[in-house]
Amino acid sequence: MYPNIPGPCNCPILIVDPPGPAPCTDCLYARGGNVFCTDSISPFSQTAQIPITVYNCESWTANVLQAPKAFETAGFNVDNMLQVTTNPLYAVGGQKYDVYFRVICNAGDHAGKSVVTYSQICVKNLCAQVSCPPGQVCNPATGECEAAPGELIINGSGESPYGGLQIQ
Repeated sequence: MYPNIPGPCNCPILIVDPPGPAPCTDCLYARGGNVFCTDSISPFSQTAQIPITVYNCESWTANVLQAPKAFETAGFNVDNMLQVTTNPLYAVGGQKYDVYFRVICNAGDHAGKSVVTYSQICVKNLCAQVSCPPGQVCNPATGECEAAPGELIINGSGESPYGGLQIQ
């Protein structure tokens, strides 16, 4: 699917979460951190910092190649951590989103080489474990139970001298 760089290890250009340390020192590897739903941020303009692991490189930088609309911002901070902020217009609690980025080795045997990887971030659903009593609903912004919106009741008995509309 993705081409490999020729060499003794047949180094991949796209890394999909290698398990543990890099299998070969002839290759540059990067591993994006994954964020599970229970440990994540809410859909309402919250920011997360995700550590990235780079193998076989002394110094590196990274840049985001593609991020979904679920994130208002996606980039790397001064500590080379992926930093994303959710966009309340597009982020949905319980959904997983992939942010693709390129890691470029700046120093060492692999200076000038780069690799593409991604981090998968699940946005937390604050209402997933909430059970509200009758007449209340969970507010997705806070995860707390609140009074359900009012109802419109039309009374058609005609017993009132002022008409049959009753708002409760």
